Amino acid sequence: MTVNTRNVYFFSGFDPRGTGYYYRLFRTELRKSGYAVGSRNLGSHHSPDALSPRIAVTSPGGQTNLNLFLMKWDDIVRRHWLTSGWALLVAGLKVYRAGLMKIPLGKVWQISHGAFWAGLLPVLLPLMMLLVLTLFFGVATSLVDLAAPAGILTLHASAQVFTALGLALAFTGATFSFVAEKTGVLWLIRIFRFNLLLANGRLPDLDERQRAWVESILRRQLENPSEEVVLLGHSVGTILLTEVARQLADDPRWRSVNGNRPTKILTLGNCIPFVSLHPDADSFRDTLRKLSQSEAIEWWDVTAKVDPLCFYLSSPMGEAGKQAAAGKPVLHVARFFRMYEPQRWKRMRRNKLELHFLYLRTPDIDRDFNLYRLICSATPFDVPPPRASHA
Repeated sequence: MTVNTRNVYFFSGFDPRGTGYYYRLFRTELRKSGYAVGSRNLGSHHSPDALSPRIAVTSPGGQTNLNLFLMKWDDIVRRHWLTSGWALLVAGLKVYRAGLMKIPLGKVWQISHGAFWAGLLPVLLPLMMLLVLTLFFGVATSLVDLAAPAGILTLHASAQVFTALGLALAFTGATFSFVAEKTGVLWLIRIFRFNLLLANGRLPDLDERQRAWVESILRRQLENPSEEVVLLGHSVGTILLTEVARQLADDPRWRSVNGNRPTKILTLGNCIPFVSLHPDADSFRDTLRKLSQSEAIEWWDVTAKVDPLCFYLSSPMGEAGKQAAAGKPVLHVARFFRMYEPQRWKRMRRNKLELHFLYLRTPDIDRDFNLYRLICSATPFDVPPPRASHA
């Protein structure tokens, strides 16, 4: 069987760079994979199409036409993107107070060691910086002792202390900014805060956007049906698309136009348990249960052990190493270390944050997992049967 048309709807993570960034990324990676990429189509600013810029792609043999829609929500991200250092500090304290009180950290450790350490990193880094400050203060004090005459130090001991403290603070501040940027600590605090609001149902702007997405997808399928529809999510986007999938599955218009064809879901680098494990997220867990039990849904979840921001090889409901009871989603491992030459892979591993985006890039060696081979193929996007996965 050959698929002539496929519509893929991409839900990005909590990223203020928005659809412009992902538009450029996808065009670059698609061309790298040998696909013909059409001109940009943003749609009308007065219609639901304004929510989803489109990339038209044709397979090398011309058999399959892919429409890749980028679901816009960076305006919502920016509304919740804290920039003030004081606001981030307060938000971090609230997040960790709520997390320590309500989310079972032992369960997070059991599910994913990587996600556990990612969750603790915003706490551990300031403690490490405090230790650095203390050590550097001692070094700076010794340097001031050596550089200044003894008589001056006797008269101006307080000046000595303030000088040493100023040097220590300057060094520690510069170090903290560098490390926080490289490790994505500030980004993590923003994401955890957003996930907490999501678990508590306190994001009416997002609820409205999800309904708009559903109507946009429905309208396209009613006006110009495609043979396959794939909902593609990355990072926090894997959380957002679940509600969209549930609303589509429950809508009689969707069932009418699709017939017996299932809606297909592909989640990459999912962090769903950050929400589903929260005691207040009853509605979200109900959505996950409906998707896992629906015959109209096929779901494939891809994670990588090296990705520190995902729940590696875990079901969305928070069960480690196995599919949900209904067999959905099917869990798959992306072995990125097999997709790049050893020397290049050694360099790539140094940037932990960038590893989380490798699902969206064309691998040097087409082995094990290639997003573009999956979504651009002329063969049906069939979710593989459940099987044991190993790192």
